[in-house]
Amino acid sequence: MCADDIVPTVNLTHFVFVDFENIPQVDLEKIRGQPVHATLLLGSQQKKVDADLFAKAVTLPDQVEVVQTKVGGPNALDLVLAARLGRAIERQPKGAFFIVSKDKDFDPLIAHLAADGINIVRLKSMAALPVHRPKLKARSTQQDIVDESYRELATLLGDPVSPGKPGTRKALLAGIKSMLGAGASPDAANRILQRLRADGVVTFDANANATYPPPATSRNG
Repeated sequence: MCADDIVPTVNLTHFVFVDFENIPQVDLEKIRGQPVHATLLLGSQQKKVDADLFAKAVTLPDQVEVVQTKVGGPNALDLVLAARLGRAIERQPKGAFFIVSKDKDFDPLIAHLAADGINIVRLKSMAALPVHRPKLKARSTQQDIVDESYRELATLLGDPVSPGKPGTRKALLAGIKSMLGAGASPDAANRILQRLRADGVVTFDANANATYPPPATSRNG
């Protein structure tokens, strides 16, 4: 049961659950500023995410949650997704719910929920999500961009349980550059990286592998 062309009532809150094992390419820019919350579910062996996706997730902390399945095995991610979906439906039964996956195994669950009056469909891609992208408000100066990007990254990278952190200096720098966009000054990404390192958010070993120490409050108790 897959419906890529269903447009829900505009006043509903949208909850999107992405089977990241099945759909590894996700355009998060589509949901920016929309009444949408997206949960990206990674498999137990998916330790890293694409640098561009990481950068977009950082800029949407109130709209995007990355969840890594803690156990492996057949259908482990599917069951975790179903559990998360059930909790969301319990909180917002009038919402619009979307499972983004090419896996038809979700269809019986969707049919069961739809029979109970839940507004839910499966989409084959994030691009099929029925929302309208708003005009983005431009940030005023290069320094604004650097400062805001640093704060967002420091918060995400400082979270001990946040999955998908870049594993090397090169990958982190690529994520920062993608996050800043083409309009940023050439040295902006390096400035942010240096600040993250100076503040102890990230450290690098001799091979440029990245480590993210817990915040001082966590280390102290």
